Amino acid sequence: MALSVCLGLTILRRKIISLLKKDRVQIALLQETHLTDSEHLKLKRDWVGQIYYSSFNSKSRGVAILVHKNLPFTLHTIVRDTDGRFILITGLLYGELILLGSVYAPNTFDRSFYSNFLAKTSPVCPNHVIIGGDFNCGLNPETDYNPPKSQPSSKMAKATTDLCSDLGLFDAWRVCNPHVKDFTFFSRPHFSFSRIDYILFLNTMLNVCVFPPPTTFYFLFIFYFILFIVSLDFKCGTLYIFCPRRVYW
Repeated sequence: MALSVCLGLTILRRKIISLLKKDRVQIALLQETHLTDSEHLKLKRDWVGQIYYSSFNSKSRGVAILVHKNLPFTLHTIVRDTDGRFILITGLLYGELILLGSVYAPNTFDRSFYSNFLAKTSPVCPNHVIIGGDFNCGLNPETDYNPPKSQPSSKMAKATTDLCSDLGLFDAWRVCNPHVKDFTFFSRPHFSFSRIDYILFLNTMLNVCVFPPPTTFYFLFIFYFILFIVSLDFKCGTLYIFCPRRVYW
């Protein structure tokens, strides 16, 4: 789950947890939690059996990974930054070693963020990698913005693309929807839409995309008012992605 709405608000926090429970989510990737360490731990309730996080303060940043109490995930390593920008965990899930990551990139170009993320991710990458997050940039000025941008890709877009290339990651939704225009963020001041949130998979994990997905285990991502579900079956290496649907708070 990629969430760009403050979880520091108790009512909203409860709504999010309840929504995830209703949709039987087993792994949630959160961004912009706006929670301290102690507040993050309060998310370990109801269906949440494990929580991993990187805090900044109660007013900005913060990322977290929630794992369902019934999911057979055994933690191996935790990698996090100190700025509330990313949290990475590796462990065994259904007998397979997997890396899960939640990322909230800066909204202005910061070369040190990308180099730090690459340096900390590369040594722990197994054969199964799923990273979700708010990267604060569209990768393609033509398809990821409405209205489309006439200028070339930004420094942030190029840095994100280079990061994916270095780690062997791909934009899963775009691979399955090469010509579709759909967006995850609406800017009221500019009255424009953009797709700045991504699910990144290791390129060796893609086999075939099918719609609709079966009820294996799945990941829920909420991008402002956008929600879609990814279902991944480790046994056959198949990736399934739901088309987006709207969610209103």
